[in-house]
Amino acid sequence: MLHFNILTLFPELIDNFFKYSILKRAVENNLISYNVINIREFSTNKHKVVDDTPFGGGSGMVLQIEPVYNALSSLTNEEKGSVVILSAKGKLFNQEKAAEFKKNTSITLICGRYEGIDDRVLDFADDEISVGDFVLMGGESAAMIVIEAVSRLVPGVVGKEESVKNESFSDNFVEYPHYTRPRVFKNIEVPDVLLSGNHKEIEKWRKTEKIRTTLNNRSDLIKKRKLPLQKEDIEIIRENLPTKDIFIALVHYPVYNKNREEVATATTNLDIHDIARVSKTYQVKKYFIVTPVEGQKQYIKRIMKHWTDGYGLTYNKNRSKALDLIDIENCLADAVKEAENYTEKEILLVGTSAKYSEKLITIDYLKEMSDNYAILLVFGTGWGLTDEIVEQFDYMLEPIYGLGEFNHLPVRSAISITLDRLLGI
Repeated sequence: MLHFNILTLFPELIDNFFKYSILKRAVENNLISYNVINIREFSTNKHKVVDDTPFGGGSGMVLQIEPVYNALSSLTNEEKGSVVILSAKGKLFNQEKAAEFKKNTSITLICGRYEGIDDRVLDFADDEISVGDFVLMGGESAAMIVIEAVSRLVPGVVGKEESVKNESFSDNFVEYPHYTRPRVFKNIEVPDVLLSGNHKEIEKWRKTEKIRTTLNNRSDLIKKRKLPLQKEDIEIIRENLPTKDIFIALVHYPVYNKNREEVATATTNLDIHDIARVSKTYQVKKYFIVTPVEGQKQYIKRIMKHWTDGYGLTYNKNRSKALDLIDIENCLADAVKEAENYTEKEILLVGTSAKYSEKLITIDYLKEMSDNYAILLVFGTGWGLTDEIVEQFDYMLEPIYGLGEFNHLPVRSAISITLDRLLGI
């Protein structure tokens, strides 16, 4: 039997929670049990006050450590089991955490109130969790969420254990859509495949819908996955990825040298090959190499011709597919004009740099904007893009921060990291 202790200032809320539906039956069938502890009863104040003003000043009141500690101390270590504080600043609660909690025989949940609990209570707890990126009036509703999520993993609480195994978050994806009678409602029909009787096709449809819905609603789950993707998962993801119009430009002029003089830099063989291959991998629309230097243009064309028309094509056909993305332009304005031929969306110019800028945006914000805009990511060479170029940008992407103070990534690495953060799965 799984036992819950709930420390709260509002015991009636928790008592009523256990009096209905599945949890009520689980208690009656001795699958789970609970004990509600009123923190206020453990106050040493004659008026049973349990909160006070915060040290250091600030708004609101703080739940005192003493009554919480006294309430915890009313339980033996065996009765307490795992002690968990419900707090907006805790680790995010999820299905994996629910499964971890279910391994306990007893769980003690401490419900916060006011501005929070005196932080010293952490010295007497095993975990601190949050049920989401929002603030509640108190921890009681959060405790109910945790209790329900953990309880339904206890064998016998939910009628069919198979339904628990196959629901949202049991793998890398949310659950597939469900339908029941009537077959047609207000001209909205149930998908034909579910009525076909072909179980293999039904499973295939459900798998596809799980992934498609996850991509649309919770793509973060795929990023945070603990289970590796299967080959068929990757194929479905590729087929259902929302279209993004992303372009990149590598500017060789105008850029600065180390003396902050305006110069043109030379194109390298690796810049041509490696950036094109990365662009192809992440389905970039076009890779613009920006240089007005005629000798550099001829050099780029000669390398491209070797792989698209010469011996290189015979040696490695895949290389030509990547190099087809390359477009040589005299200036950034020409690159923007050419990009307009490959998208119907408004183009945002987004610069990159290792330096701070007042135009900075995060990669997640850029992801959101890429749903509605085409993005031309601009990377510099030499010692950075000139002020004249930077002034043209709508935004500057937040720099890539490493663990140390050294912050001099080669441009090929910076492009690879940026594209993976923006488009990778």
